[in-house]
Amino acid sequence: MFYLAIIVLVLTLGVGIALHLFVAGIPPAVPKAIMAAGTVLAALFLLISSATSVNAGYVGVETLWGKVNSEALPAGIHFINPFAEVSFLPIRTQNYTMSAVSTEGQKAGDDSIKAISNNQLQMSIDCTVFYRLDSAFAVDVFKTNGPEVNEKVARPYIREALYNSAQNYSDMELWTNKRAAYTHDVEGVLKAGLATRHLILEKVLVRNIDPPKEVKDAIENKMKADQDAQKMVFVLAKETQEAQRKKIEAEGTAAQNNIITASLSSAILENKRLDVLRQIGEKGNLIITDSHGGATPLINVAKK
Repeated sequence: MFYLAIIVLVLTLGVGIALHLFVAGIPPAVPKAIMAAGTVLAALFLLISSATSVNAGYVGVETLWGKVNSEALPAGIHFINPFAEVSFLPIRTQNYTMSAVSTEGQKAGDDSIKAISNNQLQMSIDCTVFYRLDSAFAVDVFKTNGPEVNEKVARPYIREALYNSAQNYSDMELWTNKRAAYTHDVEGVLKAGLATRHLILEKVLVRNIDPPKEVKDAIENKMKADQDAQKMVFVLAKETQEAQRKKIEAEGTAAQNNIITASLSSAILENKRLDVLRQIGEKGNLIITDSHGGATPLINVAKK
């Protein structure tokens, strides 16, 4: 519309100047040249006003007097009716964040989801959802929602999926070992919902789940108690194993001693004693004589 106003202005000025010169008695060739120049300028501005550019990652939807063109404009330069308006819809991946941190999400302040677990406790959930518009249905989406897709379409479905899916889990499960399962449920619900509005879900990131402070403290205390109990079970198992090891070792030693004791007869012991005495005698300090079963005489023959 801006260019159309310039066209009208140029034509008006050209006609006015030409009439003024004609009335003033200027030769007709001059007014004709001015009119021609004005016409050329008007045509140039008309051409410029008919051109529109669609950036990469977007499609254009053309509207003329309230009627929407059934064909979307792909990325590139297009020449359209100069009276038409073009709205641009993104078809590349977008993300929508809802967070308790005021500077992270699309909305200022605490924009986290306040969901209720199946044991009726409120959980604060932060998430980021990645999705994109199906370009084949861009015109249909524009007709039903206008150019704003994030707030009118994506946000309500995200809130609903996060809230409803949380009711399948307890606060403990959501905060600890069931977050992946919860995220999977959210993805299933959200994918089906967005598909009905021609949005393609790519990824759901459940970034943080926080219960109320008193519940969080209770959960942390319970987790610590569970960890201590598991540690004690480990210690007891280790001590039991050590006791069993010592028992087996003692039984083995006792069995060995019993075998040795059973094998040592009086004749064997006497023979061992004589072997020891002979070893002493071989050093030249003692002469051993046979006592025929009595005490063994020892004669000291050490050299002086």
